[in-house]
Amino acid sequence: MTATTHHQDVQIREMEVVDIPLVYQLGNLLFHGPQFTTLYRTWDAFEVTGSFNQDPELCLVAQSPDGQVAGFALGTTYEKEKGSWKYGHVVWLGVALSFQQQHVGSALYREMEERMRRQGVRMMII
Repeated sequence: MTATTHHQDVQIREMEVVDIPLVYQLGNLLFHGPQFTTLYRTWDAFEVTGSFNQDPELCLVAQSPDGQVAGFALGTTYEKEKGSWKYGHVVWLGVALSFQQQHVGSALYREMEERMRRQGVRMMII
């Protein structure tokens, strides 16, 4: 499904193959540095390509009117072996510095939440 939503001037849509390097570069800017030495996961190219290959419908991009990647969200779902619930996991969510404080992250999250809800997710982990 390739439904899109719009928030102000930013369009939230599914990531496409051509977005992978742009998302990776943005993540490098956002998630590397001395302040991120204790992240739960390490940002690398596999985070983007693995998510895209596993759950493409949960790989979202916020695109500005001029075509810039303003932000992204990467998610996945899973079920525990003996559980009856389906869980959603927002693995990465990042917004370019020039688009922060414009509710782009909130729009990405809301779209992710809606997509997970449609997939039967009952609890999200962020």
